[in-house]
Amino acid sequence: MDFYKFKEDIIKIEFLESCSSFGHHPMQLIAINSDDTMEMNALVGLNIQGIVDRVKDYKENDSKELFLSMDLPSCEGINNDYVLALHFKNDDIKTTVIEYELDTGKIIKETDNIDNKTVSTIVGYLE
Repeated sequence: MDFYKFKEDIIKIEFLESCSSFGHHPMQLIAINSDDTMEMNALVGLNIQGIVDRVKDYKENDSKELFLSMDLPSCEGINNDYVLALHFKNDDIKTTVIEYELDTGKIIKETDNIDNKTVSTIVGYLE
């Protein structure tokens, strides 16, 4: 799996009955282990610390790549709700912000390696 395939195949913006709007749920974590097996995690009910702990656990247990998607609300510098997609490989982290309309699910724009305080803070927790 590569980062493009992860974004195309795994990240879906769909109508969520529970909140009567569009979003990405459940958030996803995919680990490619050193033996090339793949583990897929639906991150249901985890807060940021729970996600940080899960990422740390995979990194400490010899995963060679991680793909993570998180649905987040708008923040300073990002005007719409968005999915933060991350790819960890060795010491390299790639990020993409996928902004979408809450009422329609329409993707507004996709930005790679955005310079944003909220995104940088989340990435800092996950490094």
